[in-house]
Amino acid sequence: MQTRRSWFITASASLLAMLCFHRVWGAQEVPLGDRLRNGLQARSKAELAFLDHVVDLVEHGQLPQSLVDRVFFWAKKKAATKSGAKKKRPMVYFQPALIQLAKKIDIQF
Repeated sequence: MQTRRSWFITASASLLAMLCFHRVWGAQEVPLGDRLRNGLQARSKAELAFLDHVVDLVEHGQLPQSLVDRVFFWAKKKAATKSGAKKKRPMVYFQPALIQLAKKIDIQF
C-alpha cells in the first residue's frame, strides 16, 4: 500500500513539474507577422507591406491561416531545394503563390 501511494505522489509531482516547466519555459507561439517576415526573409517595403496585408486579412477572418501556413511551408521548402546562383529567398515563391491561391477563393490583393 505504501509503495502505491509513494508511486502516485512521485508521478503526480513529476506531472506537475512538467506542466509548470512547459508553461514557464515552454515554446511560445510566434506571432504570424513575425513568422512571415523572418521565415520568408522579406526585405523591401513592398514585401513587408504585402505581409502586413496578409496578416490583416487573416486576423479579420478573410483569409484562412491554414492557406497561409501551407504556402509558407511550401515556399520555404522550395527555396531550400534551390542551390548555387539560382537560390532565392522564400518570399519570392510565397507572394505569387498566395495571390494565385487566394484568387481561387475570391480574395483579391
